[in-house]
Amino acid sequence: MPDLAVLVEPLLVVRRVLREQFVILHRRLLAVVRDDEVCRRLGLQAREGKMPRYLSLFKYSTEGTKGFLKEKASGREAAIRKAIESAGAKLELVYWVGTGEYTGIAISDFPDAATAAAFIAMVESTGSFSEFRGIELLTASEFDRALTKSVSYRPPGA
Repeated sequence: MPDLAVLVEPLLVVRRVLREQFVILHRRLLAVVRDDEVCRRLGLQAREGKMPRYLSLFKYSTEGTKGFLKEKASGREAAIRKAIESAGAKLELVYWVGTGEYTGIAISDFPDAATAAAFIAMVESTGSFSEFRGIELLTASEFDRALTKSVSYRPPGA
């Protein structure tokens, strides 16, 4: 039977290279989208040259709480950072809530909504959370732009 390290090491090298190439390609794509007139008209540019920012509110399940108590807050923050960075995103901060509805909050920058959705789905699938909410945050100028959009809506029953 082959040594596990002999099998895993090349896979880890390939994984690292793929991540590095993804970051490079993503930056190039953002540059193209930012300067493209069609993308500008469709509103597909990155937020003011930055990745979309998300607020995550989370509450550990009973099993998740057991793991949290074992690893402590700093251990979980390191694991959260590693998971978010594996998605090509950046963790801005984590705060732990001593009392209240949630165990903690995190603010992260994700490359796009699809990546954020994939990350949230992966996290929820672990069963470690009884609740996990990902909310995209907007700056004042982004929200002001949203308020200028024309939208038609008919309430139910109207």
